[in-house]
Amino acid sequence: MTWTTALFVLLGALFGAVGTATTNLPAILGAVAGTSAAATSVHFTAPDSPSVPAENVIPRGTSTGIGPTDVIWLVTQKVGDNSFQPQVLPCTVAADGDWTCPATFIGNKDTDRGQVFDLVLYRVDGRAVTAFLNYDRTRPEGTYRGLAQMPDGAQELGRIEVVRN
Repeated sequence: MTWTTALFVLLGALFGAVGTATTNLPAILGAVAGTSAAATSVHFTAPDSPSVPAENVIPRGTSTGIGPTDVIWLVTQKVGDNSFQPQVLPCTVAADGDWTCPATFIGNKDTDRGQVFDLVLYRVDGRAVTAFLNYDRTRPEGTYRGLAQMPDGAQELGRIEVVRN
């Protein structure tokens, strides 16, 4: 084999390997990161009105790319406020991607009428779960000062804006 033939064989193998690697790049990155390369989307079906009652809102919705082994958590945030209020428990996800969160109280019933809040759904890993549970355990009863920042391991999936009535 001449050196030019060997060079062409080597270049062909190299470009073939690069082409295969870049074609499968999303799957490779997903495997390395430990996450799914599938697209994720969420849709809130409740609350179905921008105006929410003072008590007991039960957020729910549909999704693609989220399964029953994923942990998703609802966090509320008053618009213009830099703190985050994770709810006490995670949401549940059905095999078909439908999700429901525990009863959620938004803001303070005495002082937050007419205020705008974001309901934000996050996919969380163990680090974020620990931070959310520690927040709830360590806050004084009846206070909701919120977290100053979202913990590592929380990936925003979707949000809606509501007005507290």
